Amino acid sequence: MSKQVACQGDVIATAGTVPFTGAQGGAWVAGEVQAIRHPELQVAGSDVISAASCTFAFAGTNAGGAAVTATEVVALTAGATKLRSSQVAVLAEGDQATSPGGFGNKLAVSASRKLQTG
Repeated sequence: MSKQVACQGDVIATAGTVPFTGAQGGAWVAGEVQAIRHPELQVAGSDVISAASCTFAFAGTNAGGAAVTATEVVALTAGATKLRSSQVAVLAEGDQATSPGGFGNKLAVSASRKLQTG
């Protein structure tokens, strides 16, 4: 049996389109995805990852023209799976996390590497 697991570079950050609270306009920009390497697992020489996060930054203006800035962190953890090593789950194809503030920022796994489990 095999499962598509996430390695470095397999987590995609997508900036949301909902302005930060109080802003009339502006844009979210995704920062660099920070991945947490699994302590033991690799696929074809690439480290498997067990979690990831990204800081999204907003810059815009309110109705009066004043600057509105904000940041939001979206954290992605492994979904429910039996795929574990050293009691640490791994990110797999389909795992995703969305903006805790409802602004539409998102992290999602797009993986193609298969980890042989048996």
